[in-house]
Amino acid sequence: MKRINQSFIVFFSTLFLVLIFAIDIQAQRTPTTTRTSRRTTRDTEPSPSFTENLNYEIKVGNIGFGGNTFGLAVKGNVGYKVFEKLSAGVGLRTNFTYLNYPTGLQDESGFDFGGFGYLRGKITKTIYLQAEYGYQSFATFNGAGGRISAYTPLVGGGYMNGGDRWSYGAEVLFNINDRAQDINGIIEYWINFSYNF
Repeated sequence: MKRINQSFIVFFSTLFLVLIFAIDIQAQRTPTTTRTSRRTTRDTEPSPSFTENLNYEIKVGNIGFGGNTFGLAVKGNVGYKVFEKLSAGVGLRTNFTYLNYPTGLQDESGFDFGGFGYLRGKITKTIYLQAEYGYQSFATFNGAGGRISAYTPLVGGGYMNGGDRWSYGAEVLFNINDRAQDINGIIEYWINFSYNF
């Protein structure tokens, strides 16, 4: 547990440092101007407001049809564009699993739920890399009837396509926590619907 807490602290410390450096780099890239030219630029090109830099996403994934099982996961997140190529945000996720056992045994179903933070860097306008770190509560089956929890660090990337405001695409993330892999699998795949990507 101590090792998990340390990795949690390291992840968010690294995320914080990256955001600080990104803001500093963006500030250094912005050319200095005189008061007159600044006033002219401000009049002709207003800077985007806080809400214009927000990104909203709904993701559906990990759809499973196999034998006597059904699974479906949904994620929603809100991110902020620190600058054009880097964004960070938070989100919530849930997963529904249904197990249909043979005659004579009680069927089981359960919800997994949790939250996460993420950091996304765009390689091109449509391709990106993403790192997530979250905490998830999993339902247990086979008569155990309880819940177990695990930290879920994920890394991967995705592809988005679409118009100026609405986009759609796909994302693949690799789970790098052994305990979470045992419960949730090694790979997560998502179909994305994004506003202001």
